[in-house]
Amino acid sequence: MNVRARGGGRKQKKRMTMKKTLILFLLALLAAPLWGQRTYGELSTDELRQLANNGDAKAQDALGIRYYEGDRAPQDYKQAVYWWTKAANQGDAEAQYNLGLCYYNGYGVAQDKKQAVHWWTKAANQGDAVAQFNLGNSYFKGEGVAKDYKQAVYWYTKAANQGDAQAQFNLGLCYYEGFGVAKDCRQALNWLKKAKAQENELNSMQQTLLASFLKLAAECAETQAPASTPQSTSTTSSSSTPKPKQGSAAELVTQAENYRYGLKGVTRNPAKAVELYRQAANMGDAEAQYQLGTCYDLGNGVAQDYKQAVHWYTKAANQGYATAQYNLGLCYDEGYGVAQDYKQAVHWYTKAANQGVAAAQHNLGLCYYNGNGVAQNKARALEWHKKAANQGYPLSQHKLANQYYRGEGTFQSYKLALHWYKKAWTRKEEFDEQERYTMEVRMKECEEKVEQARPSSSATTSSSTTNPRSPVSTSTTTPSYTYSGSSSSTGSGKYSRWPWYYDGVEYGIHFAYIQRAIHARDAVSGETGYADVFGEEGWSKGFQIGMHFNPMGKKEIIGMNSGFYMEMLFDKWKNAPSGYYDNYYEFNLHVPLEMVLYLPFGRESALHLRAGLGADFSCLAKVTDWDDSYMPSQEVDYGEGFINRFNLSLNLGVSFRFEGVMLHATYQKGLLGHPFSQGYRCTLDKLSLGLSFVVDD
Repeated sequence: MNVRARGGGRKQKKRMTMKKTLILFLLALLAAPLWGQRTYGELSTDELRQLANNGDAKAQDALGIRYYEGDRAPQDYKQAVYWWTKAANQGDAEAQYNLGLCYYNGYGVAQDKKQAVHWWTKAANQGDAVAQFNLGNSYFKGEGVAKDYKQAVYWYTKAANQGDAQAQFNLGLCYYEGFGVAKDCRQALNWLKKAKAQENELNSMQQTLLASFLKLAAECAETQAPASTPQSTSTTSSSSTPKPKQGSAAELVTQAENYRYGLKGVTRNPAKAVELYRQAANMGDAEAQYQLGTCYDLGNGVAQDYKQAVHWYTKAANQGYATAQYNLGLCYDEGYGVAQDYKQAVHWYTKAANQGVAAAQHNLGLCYYNGNGVAQNKARALEWHKKAANQGYPLSQHKLANQYYRGEGTFQSYKLALHWYKKAWTRKEEFDEQERYTMEVRMKECEEKVEQARPSSSATTSSSTTNPRSPVSTSTTTPSYTYSGSSSSTGSGKYSRWPWYYDGVEYGIHFAYIQRAIHARDAVSGETGYADVFGEEGWSKGFQIGMHFNPMGKKEIIGMNSGFYMEMLFDKWKNAPSGYYDNYYEFNLHVPLEMVLYLPFGRESALHLRAGLGADFSCLAKVTDWDDSYMPSQEVDYGEGFINRFNLSLNLGVSFRFEGVMLHATYQKGLLGHPFSQGYRCTLDKLSLGLSFVVDD
């Protein structure tokens, strides 16, 4: 059930009969001398802008459309949003719908699906059918609002009664599956037949599924028991379910629903619904507290107030109301009505996720994946995405596929990646164009990899799995994906057990303790001085801090390591050719370029063997207190410029890695040094012991 945009942001018009067209044409001819005005479409952009600046809402909407489409104006989504906002704030329904679409897709404004729901609600309440349809989708999928099948059915019904074909189709599937309404195959068949009459208005997925669901609904309707009479229904109800006491919280909630949605012959009155919800909420009813929170959240029957929404969500959440817990987590996650707090978001997402709320499971997975409010743990992210994916949540199915494709938090498996990509693809309308393109490319790649790894056909057996049908996924006419055998513990790539690697560049913060020794040789006499880096004295010590980065491919066992490390060295240098000095310090830039051999041992750890070259550039050095007159106390001048002395070394190292943390040991053997003062040439030996933390992969 996808969010639908109008053609170019304009409302689709129904075809008029010849008789009606003729009447309107005659009226237009008669009225033309009285109007003396052109339509907005006939005005130039400058004329339209003048009207818009004078506060004409329809002109503002029309100007927004021109910027959106690039029609007689440069395409500029920000300008479109600007003018649609002005018109929407004046109550123009079409501008409210278009503004909601911009917030939904992130066109000209930061993507914000809660704002999309806000504006669609305003347009829907004015009878805009496409806004009603999109609002139904938002409630069905839990996008920008808590998932609520009853609300989805309510808005689908509104749009369907106005003749919207896609809403009729979705409403038919809701009746067939029993989403948000009692399962009723006759009603399902009725709405699907209405959609069939406008089949060309359906999207491609709906057209594909229509014939199958018409057949299923017809077969089901034939076997469905006749509807009970009102009298018999009442009798059954009273005997099986005790009637709530007059004025009880449960009865108040029921009455509020009738007023909020216009059910059971009650005239729709959202303000009255809020009043009734408040009475029940003050009696401690969790559902009433939650529903009152949604009213404040959406500005439904009351002025929009996110702080009040958080207040009532908190009351319901503390009573264990799952969707209130999810909504409260969302408020903390995005900073609606409360200071943004990822830890609190994780807290409430966890509570809702443990009660089976798929959207909460997905968002909790994202928190673990990105390290928001909790230590980054891609294996835990995978667990939560899998829970939501198994409930048919397409965003989690897509995320799960990506993790198997890259081997993030689990072994790499093209087979399982393909499995979940195909499941997500049944809801491809949920994703933007770039995501759909990437999925297509990766599915093709995975199919090739699976085919290459497959043994001969005689040795292969397969067991088919089918997906439960839902109004937003598959049908019997859509081929279900089947895969053979069981999950492998190693996957199909060389990185299969290394969940932290992927195809890209990984960055980390590096800290190290260093010891350095200097070899000095007199260019004339050949006299040398040597300090042993492993000895008890004769070396400088210091600290190193910087950033490392590892460009690598996810299927390679050999990669690269580089970085930029600033060093501060201090202490004494003894055993120099002509004495020693004290009170020494130096700032140094070290740049390594190393090849790395990755050796995994276990699902979470690996050994890195490193070999390559290192370059040292001395930025500033100062020495004092020589023991003789060979060189007077001075600030050593290694040459002109900011970086003065250069040293090239052979680097040998080993690193142990567990997830995103690495321990390093590196030995550098000096190969080539820059000429030193007074005719000396120096090379450097260095030993470093360090720790790195991956901060972005």
